[in-house]
Amino acid sequence: NETDKEAEKLFEEVLKVNTTLVKVKLDRGEMKKVLGDEFTIDETLTALSYNKLKLELDCVIALGEELKRNVTLKELDLDECRIGSAGTVGICEGPKVNSALEKLNLRHNELSESGARRLSEMLRVNQTLTWLHLGDNRIKDEGAEILGEALKTNGSLVALDLSFNHISSGGMIAIAELLKLNKALKQLNLSSNTMNKEAAKILREALTTNKTLIELSMSESKLNDEVVKPIFEALKYNTSLVKLDVSSNNVGRKGAKMLSKALKVNATLKEVDIRFNQILARGVNYLSLVLKVNKTVTHLSLDDNGVPKNNRKFSDVFYNAPYEKLKEGYFFGDAIKLNKSIAVSYTHLRAHETSLHLVCRLLLEKKKKK
Repeated sequence: NETDKEAEKLFEEVLKVNTTLVKVKLDRGEMKKVLGDEFTIDETLTALSYNKLKLELDCVIALGEELKRNVTLKELDLDECRIGSAGTVGICEGPKVNSALEKLNLRHNELSESGARRLSEMLRVNQTLTWLHLGDNRIKDEGAEILGEALKTNGSLVALDLSFNHISSGGMIAIAELLKLNKALKQLNLSSNTMNKEAAKILREALTTNKTLIELSMSESKLNDEVVKPIFEALKYNTSLVKLDVSSNNVGRKGAKMLSKALKVNATLKEVDIRFNQILARGVNYLSLVLKVNKTVTHLSLDDNGVPKNNRKFSDVFYNAPYEKLKEGYFFGDAIKLNKSIAVSYTHLRAHETSLHLVCRLLLEKKKKK
């Protein structure tokens, strides 16, 4: 309406004279032609967010053109702006020559395969972008393959989110292949796609030699014992991963046993999330026993794994309990609960110790030694 247009014009005029504001977030609604030929990003701004604000194509093109000239903006958030694949034509031109932008959020923008192609062209030449969120864009296998090829030689991108993109075998293989050559990527989110045996085997090869990837998330990736086997085997040789998320899959007790064997020799992993699987009591036992020899794991998330909540041996008090909670008393089920302790001898606790109690005790003892 007219009021909205007046507000948009007024906001543009304010930015022209601003000397102190460094971050701007415009949330929800719609922006049409306020970004005209004379649009400029104020030189004091370092972060600009159009979160959930629908941007028409001419606005996106104007924004892209301004990015060519701007030398101060470091973060641009276009989350759910519905720019579409056509919008990437405009938005990707700026970062091709821009030497300031470090973070770009394009989540949920209906980019599809053609949008991924334009992004890949930008990534081949851009050397400053370090963080890129492309989640929920339906880039599918073709888009992942295109991006994977471009990122083989990219030396700046540190964090990449490709979650919820309908990627399956071909795309996953392409992403795994890029990890064999890329020397910059440290955080990779592949959650809510589909990992299969063929892709997992290539990923095993990549993780065995990759020395830079620190965090890998494959939550809700249709992992089962057969698919996850080569990935867990790679952990025996990987020396860089610190955080691994395989939650919300169908990993069973065999998978838990494979993971426990890997953790016996792995010396870098600190956080492992295997919640919402089906490792059952025996799987929990495998992972608890390995903490006797593993010296690095500090967070082991095990809850919702087919162990009945009414089973007193496995109190839900200390499921997914990190050190911060363990040291406050969130462990040993009936003995100590919600920071309300009662007098129980150490001998009694050891005599009635279950697998999950063992997990907590070993983590606490490891913490005390540091």
